[in-house]
Amino acid sequence: MTTEDGLRIAAGICRSVAQGQSGQRHAVLERDVSALAAIGREHRCLPLLAPVLAPLAPAPLARELDQIAAATWASHELTAATLGPVLERAHAMGIRVLVYKGAAQAARSYRDPWRRQMQDVDMLLDPAGLRGMQQLLAAAGYRDLVTPGRARSAELSHERTMISDTAGVRMVDLHTDPAPPLRYPFDRELLFSRARPLSIFGAPALVLSDEDELIVAAVNQAYDHFRGTLLRAVDGALLISAGLVDWDRLLGAAAHA
Repeated sequence: MTTEDGLRIAAGICRSVAQGQSGQRHAVLERDVSALAAIGREHRCLPLLAPVLAPLAPAPLARELDQIAAATWASHELTAATLGPVLERAHAMGIRVLVYKGAAQAARSYRDPWRRQMQDVDMLLDPAGLRGMQQLLAAAGYRDLVTPGRARSAELSHERTMISDTAGVRMVDLHTDPAPPLRYPFDRELLFSRARPLSIFGAPALVLSDEDELIVAAVNQAYDHFRGTLLRAVDGALLISAGLVDWDRLLGAAAHA
């Protein structure tokens, strides 16, 4: 199996499992299972590959797949139990919280959102709501993460990272811009005006329009020097395959992003 074939097969499995079609047939041979699992490790999509690969895998690999799926599920549940009430309180206080990237994609496109592996939850807020959200997170046991040498980059990206001391609970990245504003000047109010409500971790929140989500994802890929994972490609494919993207609107929004 070539690397290209492996990526194509892995992407197909991830997409079908994300859509709740884990029983769909895939051209997977037992001799290719270890190579596909290696792709899953590199691209952080083992929980999506697990339902198809585990029945074909040798015992040690099957255990690894089961363990990482269980750990990803537990992390999702712990994060939901922590952040769900925070989002509920923010909504009650009138704080606009727009969740985007991984957590939004999981809630929007995945049959089982917990299978979408992620390290953090990205939230876009206006400056007026930022302090209130920090206080709500602090009350829920989060604290600021200070990374030596990143003070200036954090300032430029208007980013604040908060972490929980509870093992398994995902960190939260608070942003007042979805990308570094000096390089990618988005109109925040326009993004909020086009956003739509969606339940995130069982609580009310906002997500970007489909068109804006794709644009922000592309910009973040560029900002990360196109070091994106297969998981991000699967996110995009799922969003597009839903058939709700207005391509004329996307092109118009991209021209002003």
